[in-house]
Amino acid sequence: MTNNDSNKRKNPFQIWFQPWFVLASLLGLLLVACPAPTDTTSPSIVITNPSNNSSVPTATIQVSGVANDNVGVETLEFKLNGGTLKPIAAKAAFNFDATLKLGENTIEVFAHDAAGNSGSSTATVTYVKPKFG
Repeated sequence: MTNNDSNKRKNPFQIWFQPWFVLASLLGLLLVACPAPTDTTSPSIVITNPSNNSSVPTATIQVSGVANDNVGVETLEFKLNGGTLKPIAAKAAFNFDATLKLGENTIEVFAHDAAGNSGSSTATVTYVKPKFG
């Protein structure tokens, strides 16, 4: 073996003591030892229209409100009188039309965040046909 060949060969343990390797290893350990905090906070929702326990003279009303979350709302949905969930095309402030049945109606709005947390709000509104004459 020539002198040049022996200079090219390095001790395999030499890499372990390089400053960049030590720093990268410590950083990797910190990332594994300190996982990102888990989001356990549910979104909050406020239905601003209609007012809870209100009466209206028309079958079609506009429902509005706002949803908030500490990280961000991913999806909004609503349910009228226990029916099928329907998507709301918004992620914070929302407005949608609902067609009420005669009498008492229940409007439920659900918000979901990326971590799988959910929140909901409910408003009860009564549709009363106006009396003429």
